[in-house]
Amino acid sequence: MNVTQVFYDEYDIDFDSYLEKYGVTDIEQFLKPNGKGLDHYSQYENIRDAVNLIKYHYLNGNKVYILSDSGDVDGVTSACIMYDYLKRLNKDWKVIILVHKGKERGLQDDELFEKLLNDKDDKLLIIPDSGTNDKDRVNELYSHNNIDVLVADHHNIDTPIEQGVLVNNQIGNVSKCGSGCLVTHKVLQALDAEFNKHYSKDYIDIVALSLVADIMNMSDLQNRTYYYFGLEKIDRVKNPFLRQLIEDYIGDKEYTQRDIAFKIVPKLNAVSRSSNQKLKQKVFKAFLGLADVEEVSLLCKDAHAEQVKIVNDIVEQNVNDIDYSNKLIVVANDTIQRNYAGLIASKLSNGHPIIVGRIHGDNLIGSFRSPIDIDDTLANNPLINWKRGHVWASGIELPAKNIQPLVDYYNNLEELPQPTTTVLYSCPVSKIPHKVFEDFNKYPNIYGQGLPTPKLHVYNIKFNSKDIQVLGSNERTLKLQCKGIAFMWFMATNKTKEQLLDCKGEQILEVIGTMNINEFRGTVTHQIIVEDFEVHDKSFDDLF
Repeated sequence: MNVTQVFYDEYDIDFDSYLEKYGVTDIEQFLKPNGKGLDHYSQYENIRDAVNLIKYHYLNGNKVYILSDSGDVDGVTSACIMYDYLKRLNKDWKVIILVHKGKERGLQDDELFEKLLNDKDDKLLIIPDSGTNDKDRVNELYSHNNIDVLVADHHNIDTPIEQGVLVNNQIGNVSKCGSGCLVTHKVLQALDAEFNKHYSKDYIDIVALSLVADIMNMSDLQNRTYYYFGLEKIDRVKNPFLRQLIEDYIGDKEYTQRDIAFKIVPKLNAVSRSSNQKLKQKVFKAFLGLADVEEVSLLCKDAHAEQVKIVNDIVEQNVNDIDYSNKLIVVANDTIQRNYAGLIASKLSNGHPIIVGRIHGDNLIGSFRSPIDIDDTLANNPLINWKRGHVWASGIELPAKNIQPLVDYYNNLEELPQPTTTVLYSCPVSKIPHKVFEDFNKYPNIYGQGLPTPKLHVYNIKFNSKDIQVLGSNERTLKLQCKGIAFMWFMATNKTKEQLLDCKGEQILEVIGTMNINEFRGTVTHQIIVEDFEVHDKSFDDLF
């Protein structure tokens, strides 16, 4: 197992030092924010122009289109808070949300673009969480129509719009870590000041959801503040639909950012990835208080179950045809649905960089996923047309004829970076520092993207198969007690059970997992929730 340690000496391990290593400078403020870390809306460039534009169309009663980047939660929430705010200014104002059918972004949806071109009324087009780089299409709109365009976005700037108004946190002296919904919220705060309202305070929970869903850096003090006041405890959640989702899929217990990310966000993303336009509309209405939240919550669950089945079926159809001896995996066929390409790639990766998609015309269009950083050799590679997104997860297009040359290119590279896991500390099981369990579990709500939940790397764990307890009605929970630590596997796969339960004689276990404290009937147990592990022959012990 390849690990990088945050601390190399047990006596250096300190909670405050851990926060500082991830960029937290004001620890007291971070743990209990009071607003000190918030950027004022007036610091955002062009925001005064944005307010003037909206006010002009408000006073003239002109139609407003909100083009929702409905492919993910950030796009949906951005559109929802903008729509709700404008309708609260005037319930009779004609405000229309435009929803993509697929994974198109901004004005790249040809059907919706034509709709805008053909509408000759005076109007305002608002594009939240997208549109920054739609320069050519915005120019075309202005050349054909009586239209104004406002973009409130957070994506990197490549070919920025030249006409209309662009509010983007990548410009100017503000935090670069906010979501599209957060930037949209700054526009709403500016509108509050203009119209002497206080509506924007009602959307803090929705902004917080977008930050977790869009994997924003939660060590950023502004993001932390939004989460603290909007979502850290259920009694701070104002939106009835979001509250219903939490109650349905997390329950009454205290929850963490990880719970939101893994139990709530996938349900909403499943709807975004689907082609069910009516269900997408129901989700919008649920966030806006215009639909039965219990019904829509269950529909989201059903959509997620359907997505899981589709993805698993495609994975089963393709996994046996993959040559994992290649350093880069490429899977392209007609069974791959573009909306699910990223999910399929993650399941088929098996620790490799991978491209998954389908051939459209002369090109493969799909998703890239990787446990290692190969951006230097891929993003500007002449064998691909483009790669857009993050280093480890992005969309990608390349000529179909270049698939094999690209695979050959990576196979001919001498060496690729090896995946590594960052851990708090690495030690043999006999030297686990028990004090860290209490120290790092005092504030479970602060951990998220940019400030990861601390993990331990533990080795030299001697065990026999008979030492493993199989628990639960579905027998998917495994427990190994060793040196005062309970090592826990939840939702263990058949492969995991085979590796641990079918061992012959004494073996050596190596694990990476998160620290947990379990209290049951007055007994406190230190647990490590295992995320990755390897079983070695006993001879492995001789190495240490």
